[in-house]
Amino acid sequence: MPNRGPGGMLRASLPAVAIVAMTLTACSSTATPSNPTPSGVKAEFTAAAKESGVPENVLLAVSYNMTNWQFTGSTANEMGGYGPMGLLAGTRSDDSGRQGGVTAASVVDTTSQLAVAAKAAGVSIDATRTDPAQNIRAAAALLAKDAKTNDHGTEPSAVSGWYTALATYSQSPSVAGGDAFAADVFGTLRKGVTARASDGETLTLPADPSLPQHAHTAAAYKSENGGTAQTPDCPSELDCRFVPAAYDWSSPDHSDPNNYGNYDPANRPADGNAIQYIIVHDTESSYDSAISAFQDPAHEASANYVIRSSDGQVTQMVPNGDISWDVANWTMNQHSVSIEHEGYAIQGATWYTSALYHSSATLVRYLAAKYHIPLDRQHIIAHEDVPAGLTATQAVQHWDPGTFWNWKQYMELVGAPIRPTGSPSSQMITINPDFATNQPPVTSCDSSGCTTLPAQGTNFVYLRTKPNADAPLINDPLIHPDGSAGTTQAGDWSDKAVSGHQYVMAGRQGDWTAIWYDGQKAWFYNPHGADAVSASGLLASVPAGATGVALYGRAFPALSAYPAAIPPESSWAPTSLTTWTFPAGQSYVVIGEVQSSNYFARLDPANVAGNHTLISDPTKYLLIDYNHRYLFVKSTDVTLSHAG
Repeated sequence: MPNRGPGGMLRASLPAVAIVAMTLTACSSTATPSNPTPSGVKAEFTAAAKESGVPENVLLAVSYNMTNWQFTGSTANEMGGYGPMGLLAGTRSDDSGRQGGVTAASVVDTTSQLAVAAKAAGVSIDATRTDPAQNIRAAAALLAKDAKTNDHGTEPSAVSGWYTALATYSQSPSVAGGDAFAADVFGTLRKGVTARASDGETLTLPADPSLPQHAHTAAAYKSENGGTAQTPDCPSELDCRFVPAAYDWSSPDHSDPNNYGNYDPANRPADGNAIQYIIVHDTESSYDSAISAFQDPAHEASANYVIRSSDGQVTQMVPNGDISWDVANWTMNQHSVSIEHEGYAIQGATWYTSALYHSSATLVRYLAAKYHIPLDRQHIIAHEDVPAGLTATQAVQHWDPGTFWNWKQYMELVGAPIRPTGSPSSQMITINPDFATNQPPVTSCDSSGCTTLPAQGTNFVYLRTKPNADAPLINDPLIHPDGSAGTTQAGDWSDKAVSGHQYVMAGRQGDWTAIWYDGQKAWFYNPHGADAVSASGLLASVPAGATGVALYGRAFPALSAYPAAIPPESSWAPTSLTTWTFPAGQSYVVIGEVQSSNYFARLDPANVAGNHTLISDPTKYLLIDYNHRYLFVKSTDVTLSHAG
């Protein structure tokens, strides 16, 4: 998921402990309550339909497409939408990972969808944001208003007549985007759906197969662009369409050339921005909500592709030659293509369907072949593998697609199963538990407390301070700054070694194996080597005579490398991370090499000097498998050796 904060807006200004708590519980708000109590939300849809004249089924379908009927009180969803109807508020946060971003803000734009809907219903903005009933009423009033505008003062007499109003509701700046959303809602109306809302009530939208099918996107693009359709960059066997992410000012004030969204035009890889990684995300929202958010320039985040859970449909939103804003790390943004998968990390198995896995794997194979990306877990990575650029934001970096993403199955579908690559005596190993049978306890926590989730397959092994099942889980000083042990919370990535990650063995004792991880020796239960396989590759170590190696979250050039036309900001300095350490006596696996660079970009209409310039210096960085994240070290700071 793009970095707006899982399950809501996470602010860098929060105290560290508060940030950790929010990070670890972020996705829990969408978990199914153990003892659901019907809230009467169905009655609110009925009442809003009667008041507005919008058919109840249309309201239910819009809500399902925008939020999957998942909503959390006054908290925005991952894509910045509020309430059951996913009304967008134009709330901004600078955690897209691009350099020089705007300051985080939480002010509702008075021109936003949420504000306009509130006005249409005569409801306060605050009530529209926090009260599900008022949120539904406001969205219904907005739909009715748009329908009357489109149809010269009258509302459609049948469900089939609401297509144009639905396209308007999408908030898309393009004809293709609005058309795609309306077509998706009509698809939901045709198929029907029964699902449980986040408040526990089961809602049913009956199928109406009599509704018309709508050809969308390509035809809309042709009419919009004078007969030229934007073609998605996808393998032919996928159901793939192109809906453009926004590239525009993010507020009416055009005085700040850095206040824009949601990606940067480039010419990768010809411009020097080599595409080296494919990054797997989950949306923490519905498919259509993610698409709508990426079309809102105030969202200031995007992805190259979004994949639907139910059938594996693919929507491309940012051309692969351009740079999407997706992982809160500008170096990784520059060098990756991102794929969002519809779903919620805490409910992974519910959303990570066979159709989604197969579609994603097909797309990954295609992209890897096109950009010469190795098909392995060191280049097909997760958002949770990517570090933040600076120490201050490491704790709020995302953990999607999470503990229930089946890396074992996924890499088999990609055509690169995780298997031994080293001799039995190799000191380098790849974590590889059997997903189906690996079912350690995992908890989900929110403001009401913690719940142990049902036993299910997971992709990680727990790491402990000693080779003993009763020993505490290891502590990470950034995630648990009070010195407390790690936890079994799904989002506590500090004490989990995930399938496909590679480490150097630091010891063995009976059925336990130790690895160098996070600057410390960490133990995991590994009876008969069942949860890891031997590996071979490059290792980075501290040179003789040195006490440690500096770690970096990004691979930026020195400030002296910038041309006169682009005065560098101090925040762009190649600053090493604090707190995390790489001490003498430890070794870490090298993932790859990245040339130091910073692609300077501002909004084209702002006419900023030096726009779209790649700044670099001779420094080369190595990406190492450090803990749950990959980190950078300067190649000149380490000694390399080969294992396996």
